[in-house]
Amino acid sequence: MFEKFERLGRTDNGGSGLGLYIARRLARAMDGDLTVDSAPGQGARFTLSLPARDEG
Repeated sequence: MFEKFERLGRTDNGGSGLGLYIARRLARAMDGDLTVDSAPGQGARFTLSLPARDEG
């Protein structure tokens, strides 16, 4: 789900398939992470975790 992919032969204006890949890369670049918890028929929950900012 978080892998980079490209949809070939698209005829609609849908996405490029890079959103979750880019979001996770950005989160990890900031020492955080983007995870998913899902179950069939129950939907999915995405969690973005980032470290607390040091105000010092």
